[in-house]
Amino acid sequence: LSAGLVGPVTVAVSGGMRVGAFGPDVDFVTPTGALLGPTLAVPRSHPAAEVSAGRDAVLVAGGFATLLDDPTRPSMGTGSASFEVIRLNLQNLGASTAVCGDGALQARRGDGVIASIPGGFLLAGGIAGPGDASVTAEQMIFDGADDLCNPTPFSPSDSVLVRSTMLGPRAGFRLTPLIGGDLLATGGYTFDTTLPLDSRSAQSARTAELYIVG
Repeated sequence: LSAGLVGPVTVAVSGGMRVGAFGPDVDFVTPTGALLGPTLAVPRSHPAAEVSAGRDAVLVAGGFATLLDDPTRPSMGTGSASFEVIRLNLQNLGASTAVCGDGALQARRGDGVIASIPGGFLLAGGIAGPGDASVTAEQMIFDGADDLCNPTPFSPSDSVLVRSTMLGPRAGFRLTPLIGGDLLATGGYTFDTTLPLDSRSAQSARTAELYIVG
């Protein structure tokens, strides 16, 4: 599942795994309890989600939408290339709605990461297919406050970020905002792709890299 802070004390929780299925629910958790929100168009586990406070919305992207052969090894799943948006009703979170159920990413990103950047979001890494971590990143830029279903997608160029791809493939890592708006990528896991698929296992990604956001 994924979680994002909505307001000072509320967390939006979306997706997740159940026995034999993925969760389609969005819940809003407060110190006094949980409130059921909208239903995702695509039930998914391990999505990336980020709140866009200026648009009162949560972007839920990627994850796994096809049942895993082994739920304990999501790294051997196939990532989803879809996204959807939760439009927040801040006066009544239970009345929030899920839209853009057929939104398309540029790459499959199970257990990828997301961070806010000026005008939209940066998505990076994740699991494309079994034993295959992505080295790519993409931006989703919104031209207007209400244009949530039709972002302007493009792969970052060197004029926007230090690199158009990461130094190495990885999934399940952190993008930490730094003073000035740049992003530090650390941790996560990757694979030795020189090994046959049936011999691959997830191993720690030991490098760090810096995204310079222009």
